[in-house]
Amino acid sequence: MRYIPRNLGNVVRQAAQHFPALVVTGPRRAGKTTLLRQLFPKAQYVLLEDPDIQGRIRSDPRTFLEELRPPVVFDEIQNAPELLSYVRTLVDAAPRRMGQWLFTGSQEAPLMQGITESMARPGRHPAASSFQCSGKSEGECASRRLSRSIGTSEVPSTVVRFLSPNLLGARRPSNYEHT
Repeated sequence: MRYIPRNLGNVVRQAAQHFPALVVTGPRRAGKTTLLRQLFPKAQYVLLEDPDIQGRIRSDPRTFLEELRPPVVFDEIQNAPELLSYVRTLVDAAPRRMGQWLFTGSQEAPLMQGITESMARPGRHPAASSFQCSGKSEGECASRRLSRSIGTSEVPSTVVRFLSPNLLGARRPSNYEHT
């Protein structure tokens, strides 16, 4: 299946230059994992739904993280929220290394609470920027049907909703929408 670029991709790519960690939340099958894997093809991928990986994390989270070579995509972080505190210590140790820790999550409310608590850095630049990935917009779906029929890869992207008003240091209302 052909990847359909999304506006969120441009914003996430830009944020990766300014934040050590990025979090993309949203409903299942919204394209969170596909988005991050397309934007960061060289990043190591860790599926946190795997029971063996969950067991390794619970038994020794620090060693688990030390065995990884960033950048890393952690898919479905709600399955191993204890990693967030450990990642924060790594961010604090190397605060100028941007775009190294990339997370997806489906259970938005509990996930965002954990990120807020674990990745907060009082008095310093935020460690993470968060994004909401919704399903494909009508325009994307229509463009996909059109691209199949005429063979073009030019497709418009979806609406982006920022969960973090701190993106790139800008202050925006939490319900800011970008098209």
